[in-house]
Amino acid sequence: MFCVAGGALLHQFETVTQQRAEAKDDLLRTHANHNHREERLYAVKEKYRDAFVAWVTHRSLCVDCRATSFSHDHEQFASL
Repeated sequence: MFCVAGGALLHQFETVTQQRAEAKDDLLRTHANHNHREERLYAVKEKYRDAFVAWVTHRSLCVDCRATSFSHDHEQFASL
């Protein structure tokens, strides 16, 4: 089971991952305001990077989160 901080970081990472996907889709679907959409994607990518680093750093230091996420990693790789 994830600790409280790990759960919050993972939720933040998942939220930003979804936002990044939406920003990519928005950029690809619409040609209007292309510069604005590129800026939005760039900003979301920075948030994604920060959330990823925070989650991976926490996971490497927290025994509970590392053990829990390890089993999730195997499930994700098995589904590929």
